[in-house]
Amino acid sequence: MHKALAPELLRAYAAWLKTQRLDELGDYIVRAQAHWAELAQRVLRLHTDGAALDSLQSLIDANPL
Repeated sequence: MHKALAPELLRAYAAWLKTQRLDELGDYIVRAQAHWAELAQRVLRLHTDGAALDSLQSLIDANPL
């Protein structure tokens, strides 16, 4: 995954490296599942409606987690 799309993942990973605890990574995974599933649904709806690829990419880029 592109670093710009998942800055919170980098922070959670850094916390794990520091503490060796999985709490923050686990919390990120729960949030990420919902976030990316919802965003994927939005992209698919827009694509089905004929949206341009540039607009789909812009939507993805505007919604990092």
